[in-house]
Amino acid sequence: MKIVKNLVAILFFLGVYSLVDDVAGQSPGQPSLFNPSERLSRPVNVLTSQVTVPPTNQMYTTVGNTDRFHRPNLSDRRSARTINAVPFHNIPKSLDLQVRGLVMMRDNATNQALTSNAASETVLSTRDADMDTSGGVEITLGKTLEDKTQRIETVYWGLFTRGDSAMTSDAASGLNTLLNISGLSYNGFGNPLSAVFNSSANQTLTRSFEYHNVEWNFTSDILIDDKQSIRLLTGFRYFKADDRFNLNIDDVAYSVTDDNHLFGAQVGALWTKRKGSKLTYHIGVKTGVFFNAIDHRTKIFGAAGHAFIEDPAIMNWRDDFNEYSKKIDMSFLGQLELGFDYLLTPSCQLTAGYRVMGVTGMAFATDQIPASFAEAAEGQPVTADGSLIMHGAYIGLDWNF
Repeated sequence: MKIVKNLVAILFFLGVYSLVDDVAGQSPGQPSLFNPSERLSRPVNVLTSQVTVPPTNQMYTTVGNTDRFHRPNLSDRRSARTINAVPFHNIPKSLDLQVRGLVMMRDNATNQALTSNAASETVLSTRDADMDTSGGVEITLGKTLEDKTQRIETVYWGLFTRGDSAMTSDAASGLNTLLNISGLSYNGFGNPLSAVFNSSANQTLTRSFEYHNVEWNFTSDILIDDKQSIRLLTGFRYFKADDRFNLNIDDVAYSVTDDNHLFGAQVGALWTKRKGSKLTYHIGVKTGVFFNAIDHRTKIFGAAGHAFIEDPAIMNWRDDFNEYSKKIDMSFLGQLELGFDYLLTPSCQLTAGYRVMGVTGMAFATDQIPASFAEAAEGQPVTADGSLIMHGAYIGLDWNF
């Protein structure tokens, strides 16, 4: 028992001695044996590869709402919207389409008396059948070029008229022609045409009109700012105006047809002024000098064939009143329009306005009525000194693609 107590005392002494030796031999800066969690207190410059970040200056990354059902509040949505402050026709685009409806009328041509009654009163004239208001359509297809200030376009517009007619009747067959048809025969030699045109019971006048316009233009913007813009235009234009006249007296008809084909170069300009963010006013002009290729035909024809002139000195000789001729003349065409555009969506706008167009050097059917039909049967030059004035309103939509 004594031996055991001695061994325990020796072991206790050795343990205390070892502990004291560890504490006495600890190097400065090393963790204490009694505080193993104590951090090393080494100088900062010793750890050159590490950056010390103060715990009070922590860095954070802002993360938006990742909920796919999240909807921003109204004020945020309004502030995120962008308002287009550029005029519609200056918005960079590839293609644009314009579709417009037209309602136009033309000025009255020269009035020519045609028929009188037994009291020598004029009961039928060329203005009794004239073109009133007519409807039509205009289509423009344009493409913007790479620099966004130049553009090419194709324009078509046409008026679709039903024509007009007028009729006069006399149960006593007291209608007489006011046309100088002396010297013309009908239905055999020696039978004057006046036997048909005078003392008739019914006379009917029918007139028809047709207008078509095609343009190929190149445009360039020379001024663009927040309030206004100016666009210059140059191109080629074709304009067709047909005028037809037909006078029926019993079973005989006197008809005249004149087709005007105008073609040539034109220049123009378009000025726009913006009012607010959606409304724009515009003024456009186009003008040019054109060649006018005129096709003219006139005849008097009935169930017995053509009316004709005859020469009593030459047996069975006749020259039918059935003339066809061509003429090339020069014409001037000018066009002015004023209107407004209202932006409906960023790619669509409403457009409306009023247009006036004038053309000189035109051949009209009523201007070809000769002073003497017998002389006209031998050849008559085409009269092409008429002037055409057309005017009316338009309204439609413009789209950008």
